[in-house]
Amino acid sequence: MALSRGVAPTVSLGLRHHQYDQGLGIPPLQLGDGEVTSAQTAIPLRQASMANLWLNHQLKRIRNTERHAIDTSVDTLQMLDILLSSITAMMGQDASLRHLVQLAVYLRTRGDKVDFVKLDRWLQKLHVTRAAALQGSFLITAMGFEPDELPFVHSSEPRAEFLLDYALSHGQHEYESWHLSDTKPLFIRNNPKALWRRVRRCTRYMRYAPLETISYLFLSMARSIAEVEE
Repeated sequence: MALSRGVAPTVSLGLRHHQYDQGLGIPPLQLGDGEVTSAQTAIPLRQASMANLWLNHQLKRIRNTERHAIDTSVDTLQMLDILLSSITAMMGQDASLRHLVQLAVYLRTRGDKVDFVKLDRWLQKLHVTRAAALQGSFLITAMGFEPDELPFVHSSEPRAEFLLDYALSHGQHEYESWHLSDTKPLFIRNNPKALWRRVRRCTRYMRYAPLETISYLFLSMARSIAEVEE
């Protein structure tokens, strides 16, 4: 599971740190011989983008305004990018353990430098307040976070445990990307099962970020059609 979810280095590092804990009972062979460092567990920080053109414009305005502000907070901008990346990954493959680990690590190591008042205002402007709260609820459910460690979570999402269990219990075949491809002139091959899985997945998260979820679904369809035209 660790390999399929992209968190093998993080799991390996955690096992090495706790291999001698009483009652853990990890066979030495499972630890492997390679040395794993914390640098290997990090996901490169990238600027997030949004599928909805208007919201993406709002995001660019937020970045531009913050960079020229007197009290610029780079850590808060990075926190916003991590949250948005986790939300986008959730729409594509349900809850992403890899992105949740990145969010958890950032909160524990840099959370004291984040301006959560600014962050909360930005999330409201981008209409992803509930989607961000869902990411925080995943951390509360699975990683032992306390609500007071997550100021952007104003109320824990009751379906977080169900959605996280669903994401972790389904195999990678569930996340096969839907695409169109041309097989013969004037003929297009479709993958209806993957298409309906994507539609159902977006429907699960519609209530948390309606504008972004609908835009994500249509953008993914448009990209697939564009690939056929090329």
